[in-house]
Amino acid sequence: EIRLLKDPEKLEKGIENGPPDILALSNYVWCEALSANMLKYYKDVKKDGIAVWGGPNFPVNELHKAKNYLLEKPYVNFYIPYEGETPLYLITKAVMEHGNDFENLTTNHGDVFEGSFFIAKSGTRAGELVGKNIGLQVKDINTIPSPWLGGWMDEFLQQGFHSLFETQRGCPYRCTFCHVGLSYYSKRRSFSLERLKQEIEHIEKKWPDELV
Repeated sequence: EIRLLKDPEKLEKGIENGPPDILALSNYVWCEALSANMLKYYKDVKKDGIAVWGGPNFPVNELHKAKNYLLEKPYVNFYIPYEGETPLYLITKAVMEHGNDFENLTTNHGDVFEGSFFIAKSGTRAGELVGKNIGLQVKDINTIPSPWLGGWMDEFLQQGFHSLFETQRGCPYRCTFCHVGLSYYSKRRSFSLERLKQEIEHIEKKWPDELV
C-alpha cells in the first residue's frame, strides 16, 4: 500500500496508528524542521522503519559536509539529493526483497542503492558516507506515470489544495540563487503536450472551479 500525505497532522496520526515500512519526506528550506521532526517521531515509533529524506536542501557538492549532515541526523537512513523516482524504487525493491534491517541492507546489498547516500553501519566502510551513481535521471520523463491521471492527487483537491503541474525538468540558466542552477539540471526534459492536456482535462472534469 502507498499513501501520499500533505497534512502534517494526518501524517502524525498515520505514524501513530500504523507506521509504514518506509517513510519518504521532502527536504526544502521551508519544510526542513517539520520533516526532520516527523522522521524523528517515525523512528521513535517504528525502530526498524526505513526513513528516506530527499530534496535540494543538502550539501551534495561538499561531501565532507554531506557526511556530517547525515551523521548529525541518525534518524535518516537514506538521502536522495536529486530526482527521487529511481532511487526510491530501488530502496523499496530492496526492502521488499531483503527486509528492513538497515544494517543488513547496506552491508550486504549496499551496491543496489544507486542515487542515494547513506552512512554505513558496519564492515570496512562503517561510519563513512556511501553514495553510488548519485544524480540518476529518468531519460524519458514521460515514462513516469502521471499522478493526476492516476488519481493520486484527487484527495488533495478535495481538501482544498490548488493544482500544480510539472511541465518540464531542467533549466539552461545557471542562477546561483536557485538550486536548479546546478549543472545537473542544465539539460531540459519536457512532458508531452498531450499528457499535460489530459491532466488539465482530468481536473476540469472533476473540479471545474479549480481552473477558473
